[in-house]
Amino acid sequence: MLVNHGYERELGFLKETSLALNLTENQQIASSADAHKNVEGLFAAGDVMAHEGKLNLLADAFQDAGNAVNAAKQYIDPSTQAKGKVSSHNEVFSARNASIKRTKMPLSFL
Repeated sequence: MLVNHGYERELGFLKETSLALNLTENQQIASSADAHKNVEGLFAAGDVMAHEGKLNLLADAFQDAGNAVNAAKQYIDPSTQAKGKVSSHNEVFSARNASIKRTKMPLSFL
């Protein structure tokens, strides 16, 4: 795992790696929104990667991270679910969600 954060991004190391990365003209790893890259087992998120429709915002980096974690999970165990679930759709929270729906509790009291 490589973590690179800060205001100034330094991506020059991508040109020097022995990996056969597809890089954009801005020296970012070319990817798709669901974290697919041309190097098997490589997962990236944030400013180090680029894909069609990507916004270079902090919120977008969080989505990239979720997609990369899910892709890594599938890489390690291909039998896992193709897409991650939000906690409200997790079986662990079913009883809690049902009780909230029954009481129709205002959101300010959750």
